[in-house]
This record gives sequence, structure tokens and C-alpha cells, in this order.
Amino acid sequence: MHRVELVGLLVASLLIGSHSHRFSKGQSSIAYTIVKTFDEISNQNDKLKTIIKSFFGDQSTSTKAPEPAEGECLCTPFYLCNNGEVNRDGSKLFEPRYVIKICKSVNPCKTVGDICCQSLTRSPPLREKDDRISDNYSCGYGSEIPGDYYISDPTTAKFGEYPWTALVLNLKNQYQCVGSLIHPEVVLTTAHCINDSENYIARVGQWNTTGNIEPLAHQNMSVKSIVKHPKFVFDNLIHNAALLFLENPFKLDRNVNTACLADSSTVPYTQLRKSKCAATGWGSDVPKGIYRRAMKKIEFSLISNPLCQNEFRKTRLGKWFQLHQTFLCAFGKNGRDLCYGDGGGPLVCEISRQPLRYLQVGITSWGLGCANNLPSVFTKVTSIKHWIDQEMSARNLDTSYYTPM
Repeated sequence: MHRVELVGLLVASLLIGSHSHRFSKGQSSIAYTIVKTFDEISNQNDKLKTIIKSFFGDQSTSTKAPEPAEGECLCTPFYLCNNGEVNRDGSKLFEPRYVIKICKSVNPCKTVGDICCQSLTRSPPLREKDDRISDNYSCGYGSEIPGDYYISDPTTAKFGEYPWTALVLNLKNQYQCVGSLIHPEVVLTTAHCINDSENYIARVGQWNTTGNIEPLAHQNMSVKSIVKHPKFVFDNLIHNAALLFLENPFKLDRNVNTACLADSSTVPYTQLRKSKCAATGWGSDVPKGIYRRAMKKIEFSLISNPLCQNEFRKTRLGKWFQLHQTFLCAFGKNGRDLCYGDGGGPLVCEISRQPLRYLQVGITSWGLGCANNLPSVFTKVTSIKHWIDQEMSARNLDTSYYTPM
């Protein structure tokens, strides 16, 4: 049966109230989804249109929220109504991916950023060096560095695989958030995890935060100044980005390199949705969980903003939620996800026809819970790239460090 005929049959069945109509196994699953949706919401017509568009793979860029007819009551959950206005941008409802204070939790360590000090289980054989990996320091290239430190966990990065991933620490060497090195003197991170009144240290080249099995040493550098995006809003996390300018430059090495930054002219996001993408950090795997010892690597698939918006409209954000254009969404593969403590980390995608070279397209920003079949949300790098260029030029800093050639 053609999809047009199937949808027509299902809609006709619903409109006459025949919820008991029998279809084939696959068809009945679709019918059940539509029937359940009609039972759960009041605005049946708008939801039906959304289902039909989704059924046909519609990728419309429209982000207009459904509106009630004139004179109708606008029914919303109480927490979405503020002085007669509906919360459409998720203000104060997002969960930023920052380090949280651990109280009673699955983590036996009670101090923020503390982990269980245990040896890492190594995988038996070491990999052969991949000749496609460049040994130069052009942005976006990782390294294949021999050593007895590879592990079998697919969610753990290899040493030197993502050498732009940085740790942001306070002066007590406590973990604050993640960042990415975009210039020997500049780290890009999220604004929500940075306090203007505090002092920070940036660390690059580290993989295992608890051991000394790394063949190349990490580097520390004090942060001289902090610049947050001028349009950053904490309540809804739009333009969630900050630049950390360092006292002195890092020395680029095989375990320390800069990320390439995406801009509107680099590559279309529709093409990147077919690329291999991954996000890195040292955060927990579950809320209130143990922070990672070795750098985590979560593989992601990018999705369109309209699809992402529809996913979040099924949550507490409500059917009026409008995803801001500065956000980028992705689903973790195999049900895996980022979580608390991963904020500020880079989301990178492999550049087409440049094997093992990556482009940073996002900065880990927020989600609703962790690993619960919802997208993770990132600050879209292309939406802040012009601001980054301006801040770099104002300080006479070379932008070629993050520009793929």
C-alpha cells in the first residue's frame, strides 16, 4: 500500500472514531501512534499535520508555533505561563551541562569533580599507526601516538585523537568545564560555566586526569581575560559562548592542536548530517554520576532544527517551544549521550574528502536529562563565528589557526 493511501486510510479511520480498525503489523504501529497522540493533546488538527509531515519526511524550516483560534482559551501548563505570556524559548527550563554539586548520588565521591582512583583496563593489542593521520599542526587533525594506554571502551577517546579538547580548571585545580583550543592563546567554551569574577587555568594535552601513563605531558596556562558573547542570555542559553584569552601561548604538539571552526561558507549542515561526528569531555554518564577519568567520546548524528524542535515540544518545554536559531541538535548513537560536566566541550564532524580531519560545528550547551532519547543541544559555531573573528582581530591574533585550508 502506498504511503499516501495508508495515511488517508488512517486519517479517515480516526475522523470517524474507529480506533479499533485492524491493519497489518507495521500499519497498526503507525495507527496506534496517531491514536495515542490524539488522546494526549487537545489541538488535534495541528498535531495531525505534524504527524503527516513527519511521515512524509518533511524538513520544513518553519518554526512557527501553533496558535489558538480567536477567542479560544490558550491552555498551557502553569509553569509555561508568565504574566499572560507563554514561555516559547525554554527560559529557565533547560539543563546546562555544567558541573553540579554532588550530594546524595550514585557517585561515592562527594566533592565536585572527584572520581574513583582506579587503574584503567587496557585493550590487548595496540593499533598500528594510521598513515592518513597528519603529523603537522594544521587545525582539525588528531594524532596516532603509540603507547600502552588504549582501552576497549568505544566511548573513550584515544590519546591524541582530539588534541584540541581542553580542561577548564579553577585555581584549586578543580574541574569546571570543557573547552576547545582554537589558537595557542585562546580557548572556546560556553558562557554558562564561566564566572567573570573567578580565575581559571586552561589545560590541554591531557587524556587521563588521574594517571601518568601518557607519553606526552599536558600543559597548563593561566587565563588572562574572559569575553562572553554580548548577546548571551543565561535563562535560555542563546549565544552560549565565551573566549578565554591566555597569559602565554601553548606549544603545539602531537597531543596539542587547534580545532577548525565551521562558518557559513565551510560546508552545508545538510552535508554534515552525513558525516561522522563526536563530542568530547570528562563529564558523568548519568545525572549525579561519576566523572570520567579518561576523555570520553560520544558519537552523534546531527538532526535538523525543525525535527529537534518537534522532539522537545513533546517534553515539559511544551508545544509552543521555539528552538532558537543559534542552537544545533544531535542524537547520540546507540542511546549514548553527554551529561553534567561536559558543558563547553567541542562537537566536531569529519570534513568530507579530508579523512580524519575534523570541523568544530558545536559547543556542548544543554539538554533535558541525559541519555533519555532526546537530542543534545549545542551552540552552533556558525552563529558565533563572526563574533569570534572580531574578538581575535581586535587583539591581532591570527585566525588561520582555526581556519581549514
